[in-house]
Amino acid sequence: KKLYQPLEEADRKQKRFISEAESAFKVPLTVINADTEILERENGASEQLNSINRQVKKMTALVKELGGLAIYGEDAGISANINLSDLLSALLDASSDRFAAAGVGLSAEIAPGVMLTADDAAMRKLLSELIENTLKFGKNNAAISLEQKEGHVTLTFSNGTDLPDGAAQQAFDRFTRLSNAEGVPGAGLGLAFVKDVVRAMDGRAEAAVKDGVFTLRIRF
Repeated sequence: KKLYQPLEEADRKQKRFISEAESAFKVPLTVINADTEILERENGASEQLNSINRQVKKMTALVKELGGLAIYGEDAGISANINLSDLLSALLDASSDRFAAAGVGLSAEIAPGVMLTADDAAMRKLLSELIENTLKFGKNNAAISLEQKEGHVTLTFSNGTDLPDGAAQQAFDRFTRLSNAEGVPGAGLGLAFVKDVVRAMDGRAEAAVKDGVFTLRIRF
């Protein structure tokens, strides 16, 4: 326990900084957005104002993501029995058009009736982040599976990648993006949130690259 204390303290300090940064960004973004709306009403739309609006939306989305990452902890949310099979199937159905538009073939093997006691909102966001990651970095084909054996729930998300074997060790680190993320929108926070949720549930999250396939595996 003593060995982990410095790491836990560093983690708390990092989350505190993220939370304070989120609060500090909210006010100026709100002011910029309001002033842009006034300028647009008075002078009409322009490419410059449109550009400002786009950047403000990006920053606002990032700040919201930062907030979600900072506040999640072991006491977040209320646990409930969740039908993970139904939830994952529903989220995949909602994303099917996006996979088709991106030209990523998706195969899913979802065992029926897999139940898990968890924070519903956090689990929904966790699955959404994993699906989004699979979609963003999918190369032609991707596969998702859910199974329950001997009391353990295992989620697996895999897709083709340009990464060399063994290059996924830092996939769950905050603000860390692997080399295949160049040109892909994001700030390196999605999988960090996944790691926090899994850790709070005493689960295990792993990432690996082998033979051109990137695999995320989560076990509860």
